[in-house]
Amino acid sequence: MSKKIFTKVLQVGIVVDDVEAFVKKYEEDYGIGPWEVKFYNKENTKVHQEEKQFSIKVGFANLENVQFELIEPQDETSVYAKFLRENGPGLHHIALDTNNHDEVCQEMEKRGVPVIHSGESQRGTFTYLDLRKELGFIGEIYK
Repeated sequence: MSKKIFTKVLQVGIVVDDVEAFVKKYEEDYGIGPWEVKFYNKENTKVHQEEKQFSIKVGFANLENVQFELIEPQDETSVYAKFLRENGPGLHHIALDTNNHDEVCQEMEKRGVPVIHSGESQRGTFTYLDLRKELGFIGEIYK
């Protein structure tokens, strides 16, 4: 067995076309909530190593020890807008905890796993790893 790279699931990130409508559905139909909705103007982020700025509306709610994040793009420049155009609303990423963000990034680089998106968030430095070929999803890790 190899070394444990990811230690737990932190968050499920879902791209949506209307945060308020999805919040209502999650609360009323599934009992998931309460929700906190915020707007973010993201700067100093990189998408495939290219600087990008974009805006998103985000809803956050916790279900036991996992956070749900509903992400509504507010412009056409983000990875979330691209995802929504290509796939419609749906699971975008799973955020995973690690013992060492930088070591995991180095290990993923050795394995040929590309970084899709990176920057700063309320949790600190974040990195989206394209784990779709290996694990079937985009992974997000924090520092």
